[in-house]
Amino acid sequence: MSDISAFETQRKQKTLSLNLADRKAERERLDAERLARENQRLAQQGQPPLKSNEELEASTEKRPDIVLDQTAQIMGDVLSTPPGSPAPAVARDAQQPARKQQPRSND
Repeated sequence: MSDISAFETQRKQKTLSLNLADRKAERERLDAERLARENQRLAQQGQPPLKSNEELEASTEKRPDIVLDQTAQIMGDVLSTPPGSPAPAVARDAQQPARKQQPRSND
């Protein structure tokens, strides 16, 4: 979840420093946070931590991609729905009994 919050924070940032030293410091901070998150994930899996970002970039291990996984699930739902039938969310709503509408008074 920290990956998602870090991504959202980065996405909301609308400014960029023109000072090269500030930009390098920001990049180093972001790289250190990314390495810390990855090492935390590896520790939870019982694997040894990585020592540097270069080691992280060189690793061939597949990292989880939550957005890609959710997209695949949505596409699976879309493809498994027969043509012409309502979408699963609509079908769920259709199973509920319809409400009777009260006649409107012309007051």
